[in-house]
Amino acid sequence: MLLSKQAEFTQINLGLYYKSGNYVVGFWYRNRDSFILTLGLESEHLRIGYSYDITTSQLTPQSGGSHEVSLAYKFYCKPKIKSYRTMSCPSF
Repeated sequence: MLLSKQAEFTQINLGLYYKSGNYVVGFWYRNRDSFILTLGLESEHLRIGYSYDITTSQLTPQSGGSHEVSLAYKFYCKPKIKSYRTMSCPSF
């Protein structure tokens, strides 16, 4: 769920993703505006996605929906190794 609010305007997006192996499928609903279908493929460092917005508002005749393609690359970053301070313990 994503809630956006600016002055009098409020938008709510509700949706879910399902991942099986490298494949991703998603479905979202934007209040009083559209349904969104998402398909994707991801590997260890690369994500490719496609989504289609099916407009349900008064813009339907003018827009006919919209297409979106996304590409994301996750750079490899070495995990930071925490250095711990040690304090010697006196032996009795």
